[in-house]
Amino acid sequence: MGTSVKSSIDVATVVTNEMYSASDSLQNASQQKIEEAEETTLEVNAQAITANHKIIKLSEDFIQSFEKDIDCIVLSAEKFEELDKQMYKGGVR
Repeated sequence: MGTSVKSSIDVATVVTNEMYSASDSLQNASQQKIEEAEETTLEVNAQAITANHKIIKLSEDFIQSFEKDIDCIVLSAEKFEELDKQMYKGGVR
């Protein structure tokens, strides 16, 4: 007994749209400006700024990787869709 795999470009589109929306939210959150405190030492402010820059860099790297993964999902769904069409035309189900 054979097993067939059917893809749904529609489902992949819905999922990836939600993932892109999440990516946009992450990007917006990472671009928020953090104000310097006025009643702390300069060293604490410098450490906070350094930590903030590191978090922003990590966020940017994560978002870039996340969006590459989303693109891979879309590409995979498109390839499965094309393969399904070719198999259907060739009489394989």
